[in-house]
Amino acid sequence: AVVASSESFDKTDKDNDGVVTVDELLKDLQAKAAAQSPPLNPAPVSAQAEATLKTADLNEDGNLSTAEANGLPSDAELVKFLKADTAQNGLIDVAELKVVLTKEGQPAPSTASVTGILNKYDTDGLGTLNAKE
Repeated sequence: AVVASSESFDKTDKDNDGVVTVDELLKDLQAKAAAQSPPLNPAPVSAQAEATLKTADLNEDGNLSTAEANGLPSDAELVKFLKADTAQNGLIDVAELKVVLTKEGQPAPSTASVTGILNKYDTDGLGTLNAKE
């Protein structure tokens, strides 16, 4: 996972202070984006690191503790998210989700059905999905 397992958390926590900062998370996400084939653009990763930290930082101290890191998306989920986030803003909107849900050779799902799916998982009610949702 991004930093959800203790081993992954320890690798991300470069200074071994027991918390993951946005800079440490950013470097981890950029490395994961670069490791993809073809490599993903690392530019959206900055927004994603900030969005992930904001979503998971329950005590709002600007860092992720081991407990807060539990429940973050797995590496595979994160890669899918980064690929779907074509606007590179750390969020997936209805149009981006519609592309993801459209199967090759099949008609695209209706905007209404895609909006319904997005709303089902949009726990913060902002009309978009972040990586944790």
